[in-house]
Amino acid sequence: SSIGVAAFGSDWLTPLLNLGWLALALLGGWTMVDGRRRPFGLLAVATVVGTPLLLAWQPGSARNDLAAAALVLAALSIARRSEWQIGPLALAGAAAGLALGAKLSVLAPVAVATVGLPLIAPRGRRLRTLVTWCVSMGATGGFWYIRNWVRAGNPLPWYRVQLGPIHLPSPP
Repeated sequence: SSIGVAAFGSDWLTPLLNLGWLALALLGGWTMVDGRRRPFGLLAVATVVGTPLLLAWQPGSARNDLAAAALVLAALSIARRSEWQIGPLALAGAAAGLALGAKLSVLAPVAVATVGLPLIAPRGRRLRTLVTWCVSMGATGGFWYIRNWVRAGNPLPWYRVQLGPIHLPSPP
């Protein structure tokens, strides 16, 4: 959003970017389940994106809910079709990291995928799957959390963290 405003003086670019995120979300839903034979994934994504809340409040706004959802769907879809190869798993982890960097609310599905992928991986590839996923996810999604930790002393500065002897500050 700010790139469009800085470059063109208005925010006309944001709805076009949202169409791109919508296309990625629909593609992720389509490929999650074989879309040619069973279009349930595409229908599910279209149903969620077509809810009155998203249509009424976010179609042309710069909120990043649709972007985060599209990135999670892309990560899960790529991981599902990766055949446990390093390249596609790294790409899937990178998409999950970008989703986490964009919106903290996707933590639950990304955490489930982080725990679940190694569990369903073939026996000899479980550790490699977990390491590939986590390293690429940390490389793309860790920037803002590391920045917050350096600048505010807490990776999630809007929360006050107290775990036993660990006390992370929460700036006002």
